[in-house]
Amino acid sequence: PWYSKDQVDKWIQEAKAAPWAYKQKIFGEWEGETVGRIFTGFDEECVLKPGDDLPDDDFFVGIGIDHGESVGKQVALLCIWTSSQFLVLDEVVSETSTTPEMDATAILKCLRRWGWGLEDLTNIVGDINSAGKAHAGHKVNEMLGNELCKQAGYRRQIITINPPNKGKGSVEYGEKLLNASFMRGQLKISTKCKVLTHALKHYTEGAEDLKHSLDALRYISQPILEQWTVSLPGINKIRINGGR
Repeated sequence: PWYSKDQVDKWIQEAKAAPWAYKQKIFGEWEGETVGRIFTGFDEECVLKPGDDLPDDDFFVGIGIDHGESVGKQVALLCIWTSSQFLVLDEVVSETSTTPEMDATAILKCLRRWGWGLEDLTNIVGDINSAGKAHAGHKVNEMLGNELCKQAGYRRQIITINPPNKGKGSVEYGEKLLNASFMRGQLKISTKCKVLTHALKHYTEGAEDLKHSLDALRYISQPILEQWTVSLPGINKIRINGGR
């Protein structure tokens, strides 16, 4: 049967009264958004879709990492940024419990999908954690950095995985900064980043299981979003060679 415009308009208005289910009711999507989520600024305008243009200007490449010892808790995010825009292009999420060697293999594979290598990275930021996976007493960042260089074929250490800012109040501040950046249109997330996107739609205060990808995003993006000035020397002119 055909429905009148008044009937359709009424249904749309009723759906808007329940925003967490609006996309399901109106567009037939499988997943809505959690009521009370922290990242209310994240919406369709913040999504980088297949075929969308990447920046024409030279840009920096970096990786944010949150370490974990169990499935789904080791997350690495591949990002690029200019002087005014920060884009998350890809994610690496553990499907099993992993070792630093396994994590390095997965990260290098992600870089190669985009035609890049370790030499193209401006910054890598990783959570401060002890390597409880198999080597207690050693820092995961140091072990992972060594393994990345080794697997990439370098005889010397060409990268250092830097620690994040984890001072008092840094989590709440970082979350507010991310949300504001979404609202300003400065921060976009690729559809490739399914775990991160899910967390942005559903993370509420205390939802620890969703924090890992969000922490990885905070670690790498917070200094950029704060200042929008990059002072690291030696930027390379990077060209996209794949990954999309």
